Amino acid sequence: MDPRTKALIEAPIAPTLMRLAVPNIVTTVVQASTGLIETYFIGKLGTDALAGVALVFPGVMLMQMMSSGEACGSASRRRFIRPSWPACLFISRRRRIIR
Repeated sequence: MDPRTKALIEAPIAPTLMRLAVPNIVTTVVQASTGLIETYFIGKLGTDALAGVALVFPGVMLMQMMSSGEACGSASRRRFIRPSWPACLFISRRRRIIR
């Protein structure tokens, strides 16, 4: 068994979760600080610029979440797991995707 898999199975739960959560926490803090800094500078441009950003923000977040979900879904797909049968019918001509 791989040492990393063994560590996930046999190590204490709390330290393992904390070790795995650190990259997500750092990413969230960086994204939040970037958003705050951008809002600060856009706020200096005036209320019209800030209103424009507020109008576009939901669409931008929707695109980011959809791309993140697709990236996580495709990254979690393993080579030995085949898609469900409707997906196989849809992509049966593209064997390189299924493999």
